[in-house]
Amino acid sequence: MADKGLLTLNFNQSEIKDILLSVAMNRNISIIMTPDISGKVSVHLYRIPVEEALGSIAMAGGFTYLKRGNVFYFYKPKEIRDPQSERLEMRIFQLKFAAIDKVQDILSAIPGMRTVKIHEQSKTVIVEDTPENIRKIETLINQWDAMPRQVLIEAKIIQILLNDDMVMGVDWQKVMGDVRIGTTGLIIPQAGAFAQIVTATGTSGAFTAALNFLQGITDVNFLSTPKILAIHGKAARVQVGGKQGYKVTTSNMGVTSETIQFIDTGTILEITPYIDDIGNVLLTVQPSINSVTIDNVTGIPVVKSTTVSTSLMAKNGETVLIGGLIEETKTISRSYVPWFGEIPVLGLLFGQKKRNIGKSEFVVLITPHIQETEIKRQSDQGVDKAKKLTETMSKEPLPQLKRIIEPVPQK
Repeated sequence: MADKGLLTLNFNQSEIKDILLSVAMNRNISIIMTPDISGKVSVHLYRIPVEEALGSIAMAGGFTYLKRGNVFYFYKPKEIRDPQSERLEMRIFQLKFAAIDKVQDILSAIPGMRTVKIHEQSKTVIVEDTPENIRKIETLINQWDAMPRQVLIEAKIIQILLNDDMVMGVDWQKVMGDVRIGTTGLIIPQAGAFAQIVTATGTSGAFTAALNFLQGITDVNFLSTPKILAIHGKAARVQVGGKQGYKVTTSNMGVTSETIQFIDTGTILEITPYIDDIGNVLLTVQPSINSVTIDNVTGIPVVKSTTVSTSLMAKNGETVLIGGLIEETKTISRSYVPWFGEIPVLGLLFGQKKRNIGKSEFVVLITPHIQETEIKRQSDQGVDKAKKLTETMSKEPLPQLKRIIEPVPQK
């Protein structure tokens, strides 16, 4: 047959139909193509058998062929067969801690992966892939699905009344002495409040001594002493205050309805801890002071807020301070002559009103305690025991080591 000779072809972005017809006419072979044979391909073949050339051209276009007698039938298969299909395995992974949707997104984005499905209700990941890819997925899931590390955060939210010597806030460098003091230099003007943030790191005892000193010269009020268990990388929130409600009126198709919405007020503390590999805790802290007044005419709430974001690094069990949140409060006091000052209208002639402006500094003390899991604790204890045994044996005299490894004599 004419197709027994070797064939050399060179085509650049040519229609696959034209290439196949050229081969058929050149070598006098019979070719039948289905209507869906189309598309452009580039071919460079040098001295190969005709049938091998036809198979290569078909594969380049995403087609296949069948030879019956001396006729070649070219067609597009309904489904391209996966060359690794015989090696595919199915595995089901049960997640405990990791977010299942994020795991699916990451696994599906890895090049070369095949089928990854999830079942949200049971938190399972279903994988159909080659043994090599399944081992990779198993390694990744074991890494992601570990028990999250937690931090027990002891916080103290304190209000310090500022006297005439503390117009710009407490001089923490003077009060604390030899501790690491830092300031952001950030001043946020606000109606009734401003902030020049001060941060400090030290021991719990040093801060306790400083607060005891301040109690001797001014009023120090402990507003709250919460303990929060926070997960690594997840925000925890504490609020000392309440909620201010206000009415919201809506109209729809001529029907008017009223609802009550609320705004958080008081001192709010948001903390996000990050634990590193050597036992330090990076704290992203956002303290804020919120107050709300409702306009008597419009009923619209007016929010006054002082918010600061800062990050501090603390060792496990070390205490950090965030100070400088200063709030101004306006009060009106009235003094009057007893009995006469209580007479309506006329009583105004026997007394006087005095407007006072007071300042308070809000201080936050934070002490993080890393909570180790039981598995890690047991692992650390095992490592410590192994180290101690190695140290003990290394100090033993040589005869004793020989006696330890010497076999028991047979009777």
